[in-house]
Amino acid sequence: MSRTTLWILPEGRKSATRCPSKYIEPDSRLDDLASHLCENQKYLKDAEPNDIEFFSYDDRIQPMRMSTPLSNLCTTDNSPLVVRYPLTESAVVANVRFLGSSTEIRLTHSSGTWHMLVNKTKARYENLQDGNNSFYYVDQETEKKIIDEEFVFNDLLRKTSANKEDELVLDLLVRIKGKKAYADWNINEVLKDVLRQESRTTIAHIPQFNIESKFSNMDPRFTKDEIDRFAANIEANWRIFKKSIPNEASARFFIDSFMSSAVSHVNREHSSMRLGVEEVLDGTRGYGYLDYLVECYEIVVLVTVAKLEEIQKGIAQNLVQLHTALEQSLGKRKRGEDVRKDGGLHEVYGIVTTGEIWRFLRLAGCLTKPEIGLSQEFICDFDEVGNAKSILRLITCLLKSRADILKAETEKSGESGEVEQDDTEERLAQRVRTKRFEISLVSL
Repeated sequence: MSRTTLWILPEGRKSATRCPSKYIEPDSRLDDLASHLCENQKYLKDAEPNDIEFFSYDDRIQPMRMSTPLSNLCTTDNSPLVVRYPLTESAVVANVRFLGSSTEIRLTHSSGTWHMLVNKTKARYENLQDGNNSFYYVDQETEKKIIDEEFVFNDLLRKTSANKEDELVLDLLVRIKGKKAYADWNINEVLKDVLRQESRTTIAHIPQFNIESKFSNMDPRFTKDEIDRFAANIEANWRIFKKSIPNEASARFFIDSFMSSAVSHVNREHSSMRLGVEEVLDGTRGYGYLDYLVECYEIVVLVTVAKLEEIQKGIAQNLVQLHTALEQSLGKRKRGEDVRKDGGLHEVYGIVTTGEIWRFLRLAGCLTKPEIGLSQEFICDFDEVGNAKSILRLITCLLKSRADILKAETEKSGESGEVEQDDTEERLAQRVRTKRFEISLVSL
């Protein structure tokens, strides 16, 4: 009877070797092989057979049963049997952070720590479970050292000293390959690499978007009670914060009043409109949390909250978010197709705000080279509530205008066919693919 040819790869090594035939008897099992390897291989001199695990080359997650007969294995030098073994008795503690959320992952220090870390990271974060999102790590301290393969990770562990608890502690950030977190983009990169505006490199080069002129003939028709409630809320916050908005957290108290008042008003006519906060939006170029979004059939507005000294960065962040929203709006259309059935351009809108400074953005057309527009700065002096009311009017007109257009488009033709006249707005929204209309607000 011919003996089984067995190719073995000690995990972490570059190439496989053929297992000596003397280790392979006709009735040998994986537990027998573990004993032979521990007795005869230098890299396992401190290991016990019970410490050893075996894996198929293409599956480093589920170990094989130790009772598996060697005769059942089919291995080659390109698809060998993988041997996992302990390296030290230290524990590996990875403090992992992704999209502002942190988690601790504790692992044994073995030849398979890298594979276990990747698997557990994916299990902890739903956004990483998308088959299109491959990811890697960078160190939290410098955010420069890229850890994207087993060798680099193991080299990092070798250079890490154990603490008093005999733990090897790593602080890691997760990044998605081929994408950047929205907050990591700068305006030059966005204009050149994402929006293909080769001749534009700064905010000053972005064409002006006159939002006041666009809605000059539109009256949102607020009730007196709506205006009184909004004004009372703004005045109370201004008083509580001692007439100052020192940071992003306090800015949100004011922004909440604008967004909730505007959405509540339009919601009376468009009942499917909703306001979202801190929701994830994932696109081909960027990913991350949105500060605010407004949704009605599709993304209407995205709002980004920015720090006073970083409003330019907030605009860059908002533009990438709008690019993702436009991707969703275009859906399965061809990348160069920029006209809707009614002849208008597909468009999404954004808002970047510090709470006191407000700027509106527009992105329209095709993804290959969309039209972009940026409004002037609107300064909200909360000592004069009239300024706040003017900005509330602009936000509300923008929401209502977009909702009216999207509702009309939905009524004409949904994905499932013509819509009956007696359909309610909620049913209309359910008959078509859920689309999102977002305003991106950046708080500075």
